[in-house]
Amino acid sequence: MCRTQIFRSIGAHVGAVFSAKFRRRAPEARTNTAEARVAACALLLEIAWADGVFTDAEREHVEMTVRQQFGLSACDARQLVDEAADARRGGMPVWHFTRAVRNYNDGQRRLLADFLQAIADLDGAASTREAFAVERINRLMRVDETWGPVAA
Repeated sequence: MCRTQIFRSIGAHVGAVFSAKFRRRAPEARTNTAEARVAACALLLEIAWADGVFTDAEREHVEMTVRQQFGLSACDARQLVDEAADARRGGMPVWHFTRAVRNYNDGQRRLLADFLQAIADLDGAASTREAFAVERINRLMRVDETWGPVAA
């Protein structure tokens, strides 16, 4: 092998290594992972607690929502709500939860936004704090008030 061929071979190998290392990967479909489930539930709890009161009706509604949407048993739904409540109490910021559900497609994020609004409206009408929390979470999820995707 001549020197030119050796350098070309080394160059090709180094190029392949670097291009593989820095190649952008498509986001994995993580819409139904445990992390995404806890995050979605924590966002529901964030709205339920936004007015400072978490009623039994709100807890039942959150449990029913996660049970139906994730196909969980009543016991598993309660455990998920408890796990999400622990994550909220643990000081996780809201953006952490919205980041975890960003892999949801537009329809899934809009559906979650509808569930958030339903929790806010559960006791008659959304309070100012609940309305603000819904708007903030929707913006972080990149869903605007007309349920269209927000430009990044």
